[in-house]
Amino acid sequence: SDNELSRIFNLNLSLRKDLQEARDLFLFSCFTGLKFSQMMKLKHEDVKGGKVNMINHFTGKGIQIPLNNYANMILKRYENLKLSYCFPQLQNVYMNKFVKEIAKLAKIEKPIEISIHKGKEIIKQIKPKYDLVTTDTARFTFASLSLQAGMRPELLMLILGQKNINSLLQYAIDSNPMKDIEMVNVWNKKVF
Repeated sequence: SDNELSRIFNLNLSLRKDLQEARDLFLFSCFTGLKFSQMMKLKHEDVKGGKVNMINHFTGKGIQIPLNNYANMILKRYENLKLSYCFPQLQNVYMNKFVKEIAKLAKIEKPIEISIHKGKEIIKQIKPKYDLVTTDTARFTFASLSLQAGMRPELLMLILGQKNINSLLQYAIDSNPMKDIEMVNVWNKKVF
């Protein structure tokens, strides 16, 4: 949610450089929709004219992602470090560990019910939301918050590099408030 993203953004991590860098990577993905693997391969020459220019490995097509103020601010933190890539390199397993810790520090604790399938048996567990946060969560956050803010799905598909609307719909699950508002607005305009 916007509120949870804001809490992560404003979290004071000045005493933990490792968590600061992980948070920057997580937020950059939340602000651009880039996958963690794409961010780790992002080079300075891929960023031109206020956009990230990359080739989507699944579709083979070039994608251009406009950088908003927040993404630009994060990029600027690392531009003078003389790195080969735009960001310090971090393995996904450590990144996932760090983002869980960051989410816990940001008090993203809402209980979430999950189902685990073991053969024919379904085991339900309740876990705090911070336990479920991973690098993939950032891309979902970008997509669902973009849809909630009113971004057109076909433009979001281009940014995310999705081939079809079915691929995009997986991200619409968390955008229920927008669905509710739009449905009511559309039907309230009808006159019978």
